[in-house]
Amino acid sequence: MDIKSLTEIKSKAGKGFLVLILRYGFCFVLNFAGSVILVRRLGAEIWGQYALSNFFLISFVQITHGLWGYILQRPAAPEAQLRTCFSIQQLLSLGWAAVIIILIAPWAALHFGGANIGLMLMGSAVGGYFFSWRWLVSAWQERKMDYLGVGMSEVIDALVFNLTAVILALRGQGIWGIALGNALRGIASALYLQLRSRAPLGFRFNWPDFKEIIKFGLPFGIYNSLSWLPTQALPILVGVFLGPAALGFVSLAYRIMEYPRVLVTLSVRISTSYYSRLAGDLEAFRKEMQQGLDHLLFLLAFSITILAGLGLYWVPLVYGPRWRLSAVIMMIIAVPFVVNGCLSFLSASLSARGKVNRVALAQVVYNLVFWGTALILIPHLKDFGLPVSEWVALPFALLLLVFVVRDSGALPLPRYLSRLLLSTVAIASPGALFYYGHTCWAFLTFGAFLLIWLLSGFRQLGYLIKYATALPGSPGQSNHGN
Repeated sequence: MDIKSLTEIKSKAGKGFLVLILRYGFCFVLNFAGSVILVRRLGAEIWGQYALSNFFLISFVQITHGLWGYILQRPAAPEAQLRTCFSIQQLLSLGWAAVIIILIAPWAALHFGGANIGLMLMGSAVGGYFFSWRWLVSAWQERKMDYLGVGMSEVIDALVFNLTAVILALRGQGIWGIALGNALRGIASALYLQLRSRAPLGFRFNWPDFKEIIKFGLPFGIYNSLSWLPTQALPILVGVFLGPAALGFVSLAYRIMEYPRVLVTLSVRISTSYYSRLAGDLEAFRKEMQQGLDHLLFLLAFSITILAGLGLYWVPLVYGPRWRLSAVIMMIIAVPFVVNGCLSFLSASLSARGKVNRVALAQVVYNLVFWGTALILIPHLKDFGLPVSEWVALPFALLLLVFVVRDSGALPLPRYLSRLLLSTVAIASPGALFYYGHTCWAFLTFGAFLLIWLLSGFRQLGYLIKYATALPGSPGQSNHGN
């Protein structure tokens, strides 16, 4: 690939990253503020029920994620195959909605709180059907590296849900607020993106296209679902064993720790499209991939360290004293979240080079260990069973590194390990001091580690700032002559 083409694609990817980071920042404010109100208003049990309904809402994205990956990884836009993709998406999402309404909602009503959870799940089925529709159209727009409409649709999603759920919760109708919010968020965001994109959707089935879509989409979807399930489905397992209130505490910890992982989502979304264009140039791919991983590790570990290291101070302050347990869980799962986030980035990079089967194999091994461990430890260790399982399964996730090194060359693993060790100490030391009531010493200790972190990454931080300000249209850059 010539320098001009690489620079142009990199510029589009960078501008897309900035658009999506603004979107995630705005949605973070909405979701965080909404969660504080809902948690305080509804309590642990109803929050646990909401977590279950949210799991099934997002599951619609997972069952059609292979279609999203297929559209994005194509070197050229698959316009001829788009209608076949849409037909598959409709069949999968309508079928899954029927399963939720007919089978899962009645089962959940018996085990998770009666008619309340049944109503929430019906809202999830309606909203989820439109979620998967929006996700397909989103892939079409991201394939063109047009992220503005994609970002706006996701802002509409967060805005509609939080306004609906919070307003009705404050009026004493919290269950209806969540149910309607689940439904309306999917409808509103999908309608907006479809009207904006004018994607050429329709029903069509072509057998050669179907085989091509399945060949890539099935293993890609399996990998993505398996990487999603441990942090989303396994907390539900806590609810099955220990009840909806325990699910509420665990789900809040995992929800908070998911906030920094938007950096992973951003990286995966941008890199899948970006790296697919570099797949034929191994040297350019390896350089860009390692640089992207360096930046992601620095930003992800930094943000998770702040959240978890100070968690025992700010979580009880914001959500209430009884949520202190969630802060302890955050401390335990922090480092596994950093490692798995970076592995998700590497998985997307390998998938962009067509090595999706290796990615899926590594994820299968990890899930087998994680699920098996969780099934054993949750009944015995209660609230801490799932966090401890994260650490037991973590070494098995590193199988992916073997495939990455074989495909793309060696990685600077000692440098990555030293940053993870620094993050571990920066979380554990002030966390222990907060736990035993030494607040002043905890802040001083955390501040010292924070300073060390920034000094060790000063050069990298400077590069990120320089890159962001060098993008066309960024603050401080002239657009004259463009």
